[in-house]
Amino acid sequence: IGTIVERDAKRFDKAMNGLLEISYGANVEFSSKEEKDKYVECFMKNLNQQATEKYKLVENRFVVSRNLDGFMHLSTAAKNLMINLSKSISDLKYLAKMGKIKIPNIYETDIPSEDYIFDFAKQISFYIVGNDLTISRSVESGTLEENPYMPIICASLYESLNLIRRTIRTVREIVIEVMEIKK
Repeated sequence: IGTIVERDAKRFDKAMNGLLEISYGANVEFSSKEEKDKYVECFMKNLNQQATEKYKLVENRFVVSRNLDGFMHLSTAAKNLMINLSKSISDLKYLAKMGKIKIPNIYETDIPSEDYIFDFAKQISFYIVGNDLTISRSVESGTLEENPYMPIICASLYESLNLIRRTIRTVREIVIEVMEIKK
């Protein structure tokens, strides 16, 4: 599972770079090129001093303000990570049923279903796929430089990232850290 999460984390980092490209805005007008250059230089300097990430200015200012595909790339990377995690957890469930691994915290509880943690991760995966669809359709629905669906894009992306973080932590604590491999 660690290798899969690590590989998807690299994809995730790459997708994050798309959100670090910014424009100074399609509606900003300058009286001269020197005024524009000074404004942009000062803006980028101040932004990068305040932010934890390093932003870069895009060459074509209309591309970033018109297309929100950076959000789609990040959402797709999150979806792929969760699908791969869910598949890995399904594999662990299968190995546990075959008796190749033992997960004490799960099998020693009074809860009637021994598979609750496995089903929990799968349900989160379904939810993340739905959020990815919401984000994709919302990005598609923008008009010119305006996208009234930006709130649902941000909310869905935030929710997906938070659910993935919490799912990984839960699976790590309840399954991975206590798992015993049988020989």
